[in-house]
Amino acid sequence: MDLFSPGEVIERQLPNSKLFLNVSSAKDFNIGVTEEDRHGVIPDIQFQPEDALNYTLDKLIK
Repeated sequence: MDLFSPGEVIERQLPNSKLFLNVSSAKDFNIGVTEEDRHGVIPDIQFQPEDALNYTLDKLIK
């Protein structure tokens, strides 16, 4: 069982590209969630924000 559920999901279509976009209206915490579970995305690779562009460009060029 997932510890989180997205609440009501709102679907929209972008006007120019016609791509569909899903936006969650809430973040519901189910039974069993602890304080350690309540965080945003944890990056796989950590570095300073000012280095992000150069890191990404280096990866794209290789």
